[in-house]
Amino acid sequence: MTSKSIDSQRFHGLDSLRAVAMLLGVLYHSLVFGMMVGGTPGTGPMGQDDSSRYLGDWLHSFRMPLFFLISGFFGRMMLEKYGTATYLKKRWYRIGIPLVIGMFTFGPVYILTRDALSSNMGRPGAATMPFGDGELPPPPPGFVPPPLVRFDENSDGSLDGEEWKQAQVELKKMFSGGGPPGFGPGGP
Repeated sequence: MTSKSIDSQRFHGLDSLRAVAMLLGVLYHSLVFGMMVGGTPGTGPMGQDDSSRYLGDWLHSFRMPLFFLISGFFGRMMLEKYGTATYLKKRWYRIGIPLVIGMFTFGPVYILTRDALSSNMGRPGAATMPFGDGELPPPPPGFVPPPLVRFDENSDGSLDGEEWKQAQVELKKMFSGGGPPGFGPGGP
């Protein structure tokens, strides 16, 4: 099949739209990071409130669909410009080969790392304590991971001795049963 000749035309408006969406992605990911570091909105070091969560939700609602729309538009233009065979060849070199290389390099590295850090290698996929069955170290002062914020009774941003003991009891209960409901082995 011969490819059709289409005049090369630059769509500067779409380039600008893509650039703005990427910059909004930087803002979105900084909001997400701030909420992860600070726990729930309103308790973070950057003083997040609910408006940052709503802004993040709003940005997330249209950014990725916009990227798919732009990608489909340019993909259709490439198909018309080069024809099916050349289009598929270009897609293979640009997307397929990096995907296959990544599957056989990063995939095994992830699996080996996950298994090396797991204390329960006999049960693949089972939720385990990251430090084995020993005593877990407390989080550093001034940083309480989001799942543990509920144990910070005096709201000082760190867990003291009694608060940390309560958190450990809950963590051990959660991880000893194979994780949250629905993540363990099936059965009656």
